[in-house]
Amino acid sequence: MYYVHSINALDLQLSNVKLYSTKKGVICSNNKKFVCSKDLVIWGANLYSTVGIRFTQNELNMVKLPYFIKSVMIGLLLSDGYISFYGKRSKNGSLGLTQSLSHSGYLYFVFNILAHYCSWYPIYNERFRFGKPTYNLEIITRSMICITELHNKFYVEKVKSIKPSIYNDLTSIALAHWIMGDGTFNGITLLLCTDSYSTKEVVLLINVLIIKYDIHCTIRYYNQRYPRIYILKKSLPKIRKIVLPYMHSSMLYKLGLK
Repeated sequence: MYYVHSINALDLQLSNVKLYSTKKGVICSNNKKFVCSKDLVIWGANLYSTVGIRFTQNELNMVKLPYFIKSVMIGLLLSDGYISFYGKRSKNGSLGLTQSLSHSGYLYFVFNILAHYCSWYPIYNERFRFGKPTYNLEIITRSMICITELHNKFYVEKVKSIKPSIYNDLTSIALAHWIMGDGTFNGITLLLCTDSYSTKEVVLLINVLIIKYDIHCTIRYYNQRYPRIYILKKSLPKIRKIVLPYMHSSMLYKLGLK
């Protein structure tokens, strides 16, 4: 875990703050004065929204994802998140998340975490699925090199894939967001709906859960075709303890708690 002074260098860079050193430790920018605290905070813990602020490409290229933010993004990518390249000239990806209005609480929970990297607020859209309208909210981050790096981790020929590096990337934070996106409670225990992954990839995820977290699980097939991760009932208390600090209240039912 990395620590920095409470005025974060990334904050200052992304908000175009100009620094003026003084003997009293005052930072001046745009005729405003800020007291420069020397308290240490976790890197990335004090980021604020930059919605509506424009940045140069050089500024965006310097962005590095803090541990917590990167973990959230990885959890989203394991579940409902996606990375897109908008426009023919776009060299870098943007992370997106779409949720139905019924899950708007969770979507805004995620937006509040990622607002530092977003140009605009969640977008409302209406889509048709199987001939019926669906009403959704969507978050899209800025296009940045750090997102492209995540794309390289998770995509093979434009298809989301699971690679061995997931062992290090599947933090407790990422696990919580994976569950909030893909988890379901069947009345007995938790299942992870990994329908879009191959059996080989699901086995890799199971190995990580067993070896890294001592969470015992197995594969169960949905419609005899789609592999899903079935968490054994005896491991449910353990997985709750790991992820509860990072869960949104509206998603606790996925752990059988609501």
